Amino acid sequence: MTRISPPAIYRRLTLLGLTCVLFWSPVFGETPPAKIAEAIRNLGHDDFNTREEASRFLWKAGRPAESSLQQAAKSDDPEVALRARQILEKFALGIFPDSPPELLEQIKRFKLANDGQKESILREMLTAEHTRTAIALIRSEPKAELRQRWRSRLLATSESVVRQMIARGDFDEAEQLLELGAGNAKGMRNLAAYQLHRGTLEAEITRLRSSLAVEQ
Repeated sequence: MTRISPPAIYRRLTLLGLTCVLFWSPVFGETPPAKIAEAIRNLGHDDFNTREEASRFLWKAGRPAESSLQQAAKSDDPEVALRARQILEKFALGIFPDSPPELLEQIKRFKLANDGQKESILREMLTAEHTRTAIALIRSEPKAELRQRWRSRLLATSESVVRQMIARGDFDEAEQLLELGAGNAKGMRNLAAYQLHRGTLEAEITRLRSSLAVEQ
């Protein structure tokens, strides 16, 4: 998660034609890296209970453990790789120990729903501030046509959702939502405006140029 120093006062700015207030609070009580590293090693422990405890610990550690889990998911040890992927799948869906029961219920309903019902559930998630989960579910949809339909219908009116996310300080998720909605000229302009404000536009342009150079 992106962290910034709390401002002395709220800073007002205009973004995507929307006026909003940015604020952020520092994260306290993050798990020490040494503890995360130990738990990663224990994912492959000989004792089953130790492996289970390591999985629970890393899930409870949340986002600070993501990068270590991503490396563990590439492990040559099948047990370590499997457990790491399982935890990362939960993270991708926004499922953390403090996830509200209604989110878990929405995910359960989504998996059992037909295409039309899924769209309604995604809309519920976006309005209920479960954006990360909605984004993950859209991206994981195997049908390209359905993914595009959800993007055009749900994300075309997402500016108000982005504004609320910025106001809460959820900058990473705001950018993910804008990236997902950058399938047309307006969406690309919105994403570029956001990246310009955040100071990441130049880096993104450099990354895209490098990707194009490799493809050529």
